[in-house]
Amino acid sequence: MEECYPEVLYFYCNTEVFHNIIANKKLWLSDISKSNDALEQKYFAKLIIDNYDRIMCDIFNNHFDEREDDGVYEYLTKELVLDIVDHLAAKTWAMCFSEKADDLGQWRGYGDDGFGMCIGFDFNYLFTVRGVKLNNCNGSDNYDFISLEKIRYGIEGYEELLSHTKDLQFENMDVEKEELKSILTHNKARDFIDVVLNSTIFPIYKSKEFSEEAEWRIYYSSYIRKPVVDVNTINSISFGFSNNFIFDGIHYEAKRDRLVSHLELTIKHIQKAVREIYIGPKSRISKRDLMEFLTYFGFDEPITKEIVKKSALSYR
Repeated sequence: MEECYPEVLYFYCNTEVFHNIIANKKLWLSDISKSNDALEQKYFAKLIIDNYDRIMCDIFNNHFDEREDDGVYEYLTKELVLDIVDHLAAKTWAMCFSEKADDLGQWRGYGDDGFGMCIGFDFNYLFTVRGVKLNNCNGSDNYDFISLEKIRYGIEGYEELLSHTKDLQFENMDVEKEELKSILTHNKARDFIDVVLNSTIFPIYKSKEFSEEAEWRIYYSSYIRKPVVDVNTINSISFGFSNNFIFDGIHYEAKRDRLVSHLELTIKHIQKAVREIYIGPKSRISKRDLMEFLTYFGFDEPITKEIVKKSALSYR
């Protein structure tokens, strides 16, 4: 079944962030390990571990019995968990959007409790970042990846995992125990781990409690397994979406008790990228104020009349 995409994705923010996006024509992808969600990027790892028995049975067609394997199952479980923990040290930056326009929950959670702004970005414009796989300049087999993806919620994530592992099923299990251990350890188990640890999967799964957000995100995952990301490697990457964006590399903000990194994407055609702008229900910015602001930063006046909207919510 062909996936149905929205026409517009909405980014809710405070007025200062809105000003910076329009004035500087930049999107910021923030380090998600510094987000307020303690389970960010860890939900999928928990999903894998909680359903490990069923997943392995699916892959090995129920030929694999952990009670009679002479330590094979225990070894694979330990191997998988260690790799998952190791993977969570990889860096991911993201910018989050919603399918919902002028939504009360989004205003409360992300739009400065209604005092902020909401930018509606053209989906097709953002879509040009989807699925760009990048080889690191250090010559390793690992890679970085940038994409635009819809968040998967709850059990939907587990079902999708199984679709990723269908090609890994192993038919001939009529082998001796030691040979079985070798096969599982070095081939099938390794392939399975590589699938579930693929950096295109981890950042797009969240608990079903967040499903009402209808979230999409642009995310960049660095698959460099080091305690510290190689900044020079990331800054030297050349992207394949140069018609719409310019990659401006990694930057840092100094906050009260933290140093927080982010990646910057320059929007080359801001008028094509922005389809709608909502003024928050509590904001005192007038439509005229906003239209003059947009004109000052290069928007054509007729365009501003079309895209500027005041929230229809009575939230006060």
